Amino acid sequence: MKRSTLWVAVIGLLTGAAQAGESVAASASAAPATRIEMGTAETMENPSVIMARRAQQAKAKDVEPYYDDTLDSAKTAVDTAYKAAKAKNGTLTKSAWVKALATATDATSIYLLGATQWLGIGGPMKFAEAQKNFEAAAALGSIAGKREYAKMILRGHVEKGQSQRGYELMTAIASADADAMVERGIALTDGYGVTKDRAEARKCFEAAAAKGSSRANLWLATLTTIQPDITPEQKTAAVAYAKKASDAGQVKAMRMYGMMVDQGYGVTKDQVTGSALILKAALAGEQDAQFIMAQKYRYGIGVNQDPVEALSWARTCAQYNNVQCMQSAGELVLEVQPDGGDAMIKEAVRYVINMSTRDEAAAKSLVETLQSGTTMPFSELMRMAGYNQ
Repeated sequence: MKRSTLWVAVIGLLTGAAQAGESVAASASAAPATRIEMGTAETMENPSVIMARRAQQAKAKDVEPYYDDTLDSAKTAVDTAYKAAKAKNGTLTKSAWVKALATATDATSIYLLGATQWLGIGGPMKFAEAQKNFEAAAALGSIAGKREYAKMILRGHVEKGQSQRGYELMTAIASADADAMVERGIALTDGYGVTKDRAEARKCFEAAAAKGSSRANLWLATLTTIQPDITPEQKTAAVAYAKKASDAGQVKAMRMYGMMVDQGYGVTKDQVTGSALILKAALAGEQDAQFIMAQKYRYGIGVNQDPVEALSWARTCAQYNNVQCMQSAGELVLEVQPDGGDAMIKEAVRYVINMSTRDEAAAKSLVETLQSGTTMPFSELMRMAGYNQ
């Protein structure tokens, strides 16, 4: 059977299996951004991977959410408040702390409760409840509550089609809050709820950067690099913005600056130093950095070639249904375990099923890779993985 013909038949199988795949994806989306192995025998892992997984499993319930720079302010507020509470009670867990927040009535506690619900700390992510708590905190005068409420409206986390109202709410507090000013700039950059105006966006980022916002410097770097016909002087300026944000701990900026150094973009090329910066961002949970590390270890770019380590990183970001990571993980599973086996087949088929509803072309590419590598039709691989036909 030709591959194109087989793919048409396989799509029907995937449609029936997609619901099962989605349930797997839903549970994976709440997983922490750590190097958790899924299916590879420990005897095939290097010691550092085994130790990393065991250390994570030893953390019990208090896990960190996937890193998202839009939540920087909220995460910082939560971490600071929890640290202060734990200083008073050394045995206090985040779960217990969040339960205590739920009974409080002051603006700060209500805001923090909303932040934990948005971040998924002490329980699953609850966007609707988070938005309600941000609104309640805003009504009590919390600027942070106003900002996060406006952010959720602007980004459509709960209410769809309200981006213009979100932009107006964000604009109303932008002069009083640097992060709100950054969000206003992002909206102007991409045209969320307002006509795209990148010159005005730059003014927003510059104003926020003057107040010490590392996110603003990241966006100044981004805005500079995306302009057409960029000059060498502008590249140098973009590198300076990215480095400043990276040095301040902005994780996405670590990845961006690391890539600049890695590629020699506006700065002396140094793949080892660039790889170290990207690795730092990957360890903090930045998905693009995790994918880049998978590719670096796969092909030995700036690091020693190590397909097992590459697979570990691809799996790390694949847990968030990142298509490029799932495709890479599926290919690497076959590369690391060429003799197959039930665990390999189940994992690879699961990636195809999860990818099929997100990017059919990428799923098709992985199917063809698996068929070529195993010399078996995908329908047989699905049967071996336990999916009904």
